[in-house]
Amino acid sequence: MLPWTTPNPFGVANYDPGGAQPHCNDFGFGTIWWGLSFTDFYTNPYSNDGRGMDCDGTYIWEAYGPIYATYGACLRMNPDGTGVQAWNLPGITTQLSGLTTYPITGGLGIAVTAYENGAADHYIWFYEFDGSSMSLLGSATLPSCDTSFGLTYADTRDTYFWSFYSGGQCYISELEITETSFQNETWGAIKASF
Repeated sequence: MLPWTTPNPFGVANYDPGGAQPHCNDFGFGTIWWGLSFTDFYTNPYSNDGRGMDCDGTYIWEAYGPIYATYGACLRMNPDGTGVQAWNLPGITTQLSGLTTYPITGGLGIAVTAYENGAADHYIWFYEFDGSSMSLLGSATLPSCDTSFGLTYADTRDTYFWSFYSGGQCYISELEITETSFQNETWGAIKASF
């Protein structure tokens, strides 16, 4: 049980410098509560608009998710809420709900999902963070649902776990996602076929 009055949690991340220090954001209070008993807290840099969270081992990451969002963004900060840096996420024009980090050669991968209540299609977007900027790698359509929620990457399984609402029930689904891209010779072969 969360110990503060009328909790409205949306994201959770675990900073583990030798002992679990979970962090949980609260969109009702605009705070991030942390520690094993969730009695310590600091002001959320995104205030009430912070959504999905993760930890890359050093920094806490959080998705920007205001209700009427017209762009996507995320931030990273030290586990005590200091050192905040934020980046826009190209290709997103809606309210984000989930965020996870994942390993990628040469940088850090960031994947996000969008809330999009009642949308016909839901997506997961993949970015590469090189230490200073975000590059959109691509997106994938998620299975049909009413509302998309949280997202996390499981490094021991190399899969993603995604939570969503559909048909009056909440679910968690494991997703195995394979990255593909066109190579120069493949693209040339495609063009030559026309």
